[in-house]
Amino acid sequence: MHKVCVLLLALLLTSCSANYDNSGSPNWFKTGERSAVSGELLVSAVNLAKEMKLDAVTASDYEEYLQGYQQGLDKFCDVNNAFLMGAKGHRYHGQCEGRRNEPQFKYEWARGLAQVIYPK
Repeated sequence: MHKVCVLLLALLLTSCSANYDNSGSPNWFKTGERSAVSGELLVSAVNLAKEMKLDAVTASDYEEYLQGYQQGLDKFCDVNNAFLMGAKGHRYHGQCEGRRNEPQFKYEWARGLAQVIYPK
């Protein structure tokens, strides 16, 4: 049991530190990318500062976050991932709205979600 707890703690610390650079400052690009890939909605600079427990986020830091978020959104909105995300029960909140592949993405996501709701 002790080994499992140590392993879980190590994984938690590794995942948390991945959003910070070597100086201990937040890596805004990675933070945005991870948010989008995990399906989180875009947040304002004010709410981002609250989430990161900071007083404020500078305009340049927020721009880096937005660039990372857009790259992460490209991965999130990949039609090839949509079915699996739906099958895992992930919710879709319109993150891919306005993208050319959104209709196909929503269809595949709904097909995957139907596997959870209406198993055979």
